[in-house]
Amino acid sequence: MHELSDNAGRSVGVTSHGLQAYAEPSLLIDRAARYLAIGPADAVDLIGHVCNLPRAPRIVAEHMAVALLSGSRDFERDLMGRWLLSKSTAVYSPRIAPALL
Repeated sequence: MHELSDNAGRSVGVTSHGLQAYAEPSLLIDRAARYLAIGPADAVDLIGHVCNLPRAPRIVAEHMAVALLSGSRDFERDLMGRWLLSKSTAVYSPRIAPALL
């Protein structure tokens, strides 16, 4: 397997099920996980907190949430479309230094 750059955007893992792509740890991912640790949230509230963008239009917040979280195995959406920590992420441990959060 070849990686053409030092930071191609997403990490790639090879498992017995094939290749899997997942998001690199980031400050925004950690902020989202901390916010969702208290329970599910809709995209407007989540993006308002994570990106300090209060009252973003729903369509913008939805797009930003999908762009930010859909590549991470730590997040999923419920039947109402709210974001939450995935069941496999029972306890989230930050990947970024706590002082930066």
